[in-house]
Amino acid sequence: MEEFRRCLERQERETNERNRRADEINELQRQVDEQVLIAVALQDEENQGRRRGSQVALQERCRKVFWYPSSSVVDYSRCGPYV
Repeated sequence: MEEFRRCLERQERETNERNRRADEINELQRQVDEQVLIAVALQDEENQGRRRGSQVALQERCRKVFWYPSSSVVDYSRCGPYV
């Protein structure tokens, strides 16, 4: 009976150790995932700022180049799809 009890205790220790290691791995993976999400969000924010800036610049160029003062109409059709 004593041998059976020791066997159960050993199995419990081994199970606890496996669970502890799995928890550590899961926590590390969660941290990596969080860092990746932050990096992607920052990159997306930077890209949106660039796109927004280039769109505004394009609109300004179009207003200057394609302005028809006699009719007070701006022809954006020649400016591209981002106007």
